[in-house]
Amino acid sequence: MSQFVFRGPLSPGSALFYGRQPELQKLARLCQGEVQGYGVVYGGRQTGKTSLLYQLEEGLAGKAETLRIDFQSIPGANAEQVYTYIARRLADCLLDEAPDRLASAGELMGFLNCTLQQHPDLKLVLLLEELGALPGSVREELANVV
Repeated sequence: MSQFVFRGPLSPGSALFYGRQPELQKLARLCQGEVQGYGVVYGGRQTGKTSLLYQLEEGLAGKAETLRIDFQSIPGANAEQVYTYIARRLADCLLDEAPDRLASAGELMGFLNCTLQQHPDLKLVLLLEELGALPGSVREELANVV
């Protein structure tokens, strides 16, 4: 009997990634379209989800700014911590100033809108990973904002 060892997600551009090409192509088209925004959510555990995000990120290089936010970095965080974390990661990505604290969904929306106005040509793709690390109420609040 053969033994398989899980070694984590495949690196961006890996030739071993082949099983979800149609899905990857669809996501890449959505991320590059001329629209206000899309939200695509994958629920539960799925084999290859992180690898898919790495491939998408690699495929969008030079076409859109991608920002990967992995909520395993802040497991169990409350809404205020999540909003502030997202804002700081975005500010770091764009070399902008980050707020000290965002206390509400409205403040996060204001920050996102202001950031996008300051960067009018920016096509931004947020890759929010491991939402399950957040409490259910926080995931729900975040879904309403994003």
